[in-house]
Amino acid sequence: MPEYVYKALGTEGRRVRGSVTGPTRMAVAGDLIRKGLHPLEIRPREALLSRFHRILGRKRLGHRERALIARQLSDLVTAGMPVHSALRIIGRQSNSPAVKGVMSELIRVIEDGKPLSKAIQDMPRDWSPVHASLIRAGESGGFLTRVLDELANIEERDDELKARVRAALAYPSITSLVGLLTILVIINFVIPRLSAIFEEMGSSLPWTTRLLMALGGSSDIILPLTAIALAGGVLAYALLRRSARWLERKDGWLIKAPVVGALLLQTNISRFAGVLGSLVRHGVPLDQALRVSMETLGNLRLRRNLEPALHRVNEGGGLGASLEAVGVLPPVVTGMITVGEETGHLEDTLDRISQSAFRQAERRMKVAVSLIEPALIILLGVVVAFLLASIMLPIFQVELGS
Repeated sequence: MPEYVYKALGTEGRRVRGSVTGPTRMAVAGDLIRKGLHPLEIRPREALLSRFHRILGRKRLGHRERALIARQLSDLVTAGMPVHSALRIIGRQSNSPAVKGVMSELIRVIEDGKPLSKAIQDMPRDWSPVHASLIRAGESGGFLTRVLDELANIEERDDELKARVRAALAYPSITSLVGLLTILVIINFVIPRLSAIFEEMGSSLPWTTRLLMALGGSSDIILPLTAIALAGGVLAYALLRRSARWLERKDGWLIKAPVVGALLLQTNISRFAGVLGSLVRHGVPLDQALRVSMETLGNLRLRRNLEPALHRVNEGGGLGASLEAVGVLPPVVTGMITVGEETGHLEDTLDRISQSAFRQAERRMKVAVSLIEPALIILLGVVVAFLLASIMLPIFQVELGS
């Protein structure tokens, strides 16, 4: 049985601390009352560890960890195990402090009589509103295990796509870092030493050389100003992220970007169609399924633009016609949805749309990365050529003049 730590008032009004084992918090509270104690606080032993990691800045859950939790929870609940017992087993078997802390928090909320969806909703640092909405739909419809499987599939797809993006951007990132360090070394160490030589030449220096000499001479000022500007930019971005209006405007810019916009659109379509197909297959009413699926969209502008389609569905309109009327999704997507409705295979059609959009997102990601690499190489080549020309031109002028 799990171990709990408690704070209680004794018979003389003195505070008492201790630990005791029991099946649930309510059972432990009953035992303390029978012993003449008045419980003030009862927490699982793991919750203290969770609080410790939270104070130190515990790492939040990632896609892979959420997928593993959802998959294991689905298997244990399918086997007939209560949710709080399944969460306790997952926490014990995990070697991740983040997972242990999250499981402790979920267990604490569930043992207070709240559903799993409410427990997840109260942990926005590790779970998004999408997760809470999906699990709430599964709890109300009696298909929690299937929703957990779908949640695991979503997290695994997102983790796979991000892993491929990180792997694809590894080479351009290293190239950019090496190039930037090279430029800083030349400006801060090479140029100041050459400046004295150039001044002794007495000849008129090219404007590129004079610019580099000015940068090298003011490096003591430029570097702190650059650091301050970067810190200010990070702080400003952190503050702007709290503004829903700015986030929606930023998402609107991103979705219209030449290459990134198409990638984001296909990624959101894949998630939207996959979740919607799963909910429709499990018997969730279309309006509720559409509302939950819209919450899975990571782009706020797309979510806002799809709201009229939800109103049309609530008024009795067809899904395909409603989505086509708002003009947010590509015509081929809305056309496939309309055909799926007419043939009675809407959920299968949505699954095919999700898989097709995911493959298109992968292809567009490869195209974007293939454009980034030559662009970086060309940019670094131009900068290096500028530096070399600025250093070598005065030397050539002196040799030609002599």
